[in-house]
Amino acid sequence: MGAIAASFASDNATATIANPAQLGMFSLNGILNASTYLTKTNWSSSPYMSLNASALNVGINLSNFFSMPFQASVGLGYSTVFFDLGSIETEYGISPWKENQECYTIGAGFDWIVRLGMGYSLKIGNSIEPGSDVFNTSSQNSRVYTHDYGVMMQLPLSEIVSRLSGKPIMLFPAVKPFVDINLGYSKRNIGGYAIYPLLSDSFPQPRTATLGLNFELGLRTQVGNKEWTLLSFVWAREAENTMVKATAVDDTSMDYPFYEYGYASGFGTFKPIANLILGKIYGVDELHKGWQIGAAEFIYIRGGSVENFVFTYYTFGTSIKLNGFIRLLSVCGIVNPGTGFTRFFLDHIDLQYHSSVYKSGYEPGLDGTKFQAINLVVR
Repeated sequence: MGAIAASFASDNATATIANPAQLGMFSLNGILNASTYLTKTNWSSSPYMSLNASALNVGINLSNFFSMPFQASVGLGYSTVFFDLGSIETEYGISPWKENQECYTIGAGFDWIVRLGMGYSLKIGNSIEPGSDVFNTSSQNSRVYTHDYGVMMQLPLSEIVSRLSGKPIMLFPAVKPFVDINLGYSKRNIGGYAIYPLLSDSFPQPRTATLGLNFELGLRTQVGNKEWTLLSFVWAREAENTMVKATAVDDTSMDYPFYEYGYASGFGTFKPIANLILGKIYGVDELHKGWQIGAAEFIYIRGGSVENFVFTYYTFGTSIKLNGFIRLLSVCGIVNPGTGFTRFFLDHIDLQYHSSVYKSGYEPGLDGTKFQAINLVVR
């Protein structure tokens, strides 16, 4: 969905990598989710570079144990991303280059008409890098610590209107429309400089700030004791700022430009109306646009684009959710939702398959880069 992940609430466990506040939102009605790539992804269609990711989160709704005027929840999560850049050949020899990031996340959620999620992540980056000189040709290890924080908010407009009017909004006797507005902000890779022995220098971690807005609307009905979304549509935008800035150094002794790198302060130079409503890239480094269509909580089709000042690439993805499929079968009378296992599965378990692909006419290496993952959800 155009790499939209910082503002659209998802029960996919790896969503906390984009915004730790995803864990706060999930913990309001989720107990556990776990996700992993089915196979390593060949990055930029290269047989020598691959990417892999896994995540596990657990949550608990405190309102199930304590009397509160609102719902509150907490969650803990762990994720890891492994990037294999293959073997690097230098004038000193051939050695592997690998990057691994471990992420420990804590989140909190609140629900009192408006849903709010907050989260914080501590990240540990481990690198195995080529040697830096003729006296040190073997790979060297380096480690850097950074952290992320984020916040998300969901405004259920249709529910708020129903409460104010004192009666539910119904389109048909058993079908009601819904409209949700979702907002999200995350700031990633705060603190820490990565050391690259091969370059004999250190550089700031790729700190980014992301601001997002999306709308979700559709139709819902009641099946047993659960709400069931018959049809949904998502329209989403996210703007991203790179918070690492290069400053040119005036040094007449150098035959080529020299730059000093450092972090930019603040929350990012966003222009919310231009970026998130009009879809313009003014004032930001990257703009994400995405959409999604969902049917019966079973099949999802999504697409989008990622635009920067150099090129634009496009994304396409699909998802299949087993819980929605079984619910559809029960509504059609093919399976009995009242049996013990079926009822338990419908109320508490979901198994999901996700796939996506990059397409680009400007960066041929991105064409055909595919991702496949499975996600388990326990509620």
